[in-house]
Amino acid sequence: MQDTKLEQPLIDFYMYPPIGDDDWRYLYQTALVRMYEMQMLTRATLLDMANAESLEAAASFLTATEYALPQAGRDFAEMQDVLRIRRQAIRQLFADLMLDKSIVRLFRTRDDFANIRLALRRTLTGKPIGAGYSNDGNLPPEWLEEVFEQENYKLLPDFLQAAIDQVVLAYYQNKDIRQIDYAVDNVQAEYNLKRARQLRSIFLLGLFRIQIDLTNIRTMLRLKFTESEQGPRLAGTERNVFLSGGYIDLERLQHGL
Repeated sequence: MQDTKLEQPLIDFYMYPPIGDDDWRYLYQTALVRMYEMQMLTRATLLDMANAESLEAAASFLTATEYALPQAGRDFAEMQDVLRIRRQAIRQLFADLMLDKSIVRLFRTRDDFANIRLALRRTLTGKPIGAGYSNDGNLPPEWLEEVFEQENYKLLPDFLQAAIDQVVLAYYQNKDIRQIDYAVDNVQAEYNLKRARQLRSIFLLGLFRIQIDLTNIRTMLRLKFTESEQGPRLAGTERNVFLSGGYIDLERLQHGL
């Protein structure tokens, strides 16, 4: 019997998503994160950056922060590099602070799915496997590239094999590249909810349900934009692309579409 408390968590709008019971093992980690929060950019700083006249003027507000750019040759590419480095540092900090390494592995599957998505896009459209894969997943990109080049997908975890099977089946129905994203999103959402229940984490279950809602809203808006640009030509199968398991009823999303 499934735990009904995990299946239908109460929504506390002062603490959303719900966090469940206190875990006193993380007392030190919580205090450390609170300290780091004091170093985050303030809302006033972000507003000043948004209203700046140029990228260089916006970057000047970051001078005394960890996001500071070199004084010479500031451009958008350098900004992306700095953000990428800081994101890697934050993810590593998360991994170091977490006592539950299974949760770390779960969050790293986000990049595994992203790498699979990219590899499938290139493979199914006849392009080279190439490079540009994330190093933040559980699977090394070099090993993943070798698996795709040899088409030895049985070496992959079961959930990634399921993603590949669904993608291939969906894509070759009409060779619509959007079906790759829909299929990967579907398998990833199902996997996240399944692991959250296995870990008995009320917070993760709520978080993943919110992510499903956001993905569905994005899908709805993309399809509506496609209809407005190309006319109402969406087939019934294309409307059946919403992920189940979120807080928003699928009927509401279909009605909005």
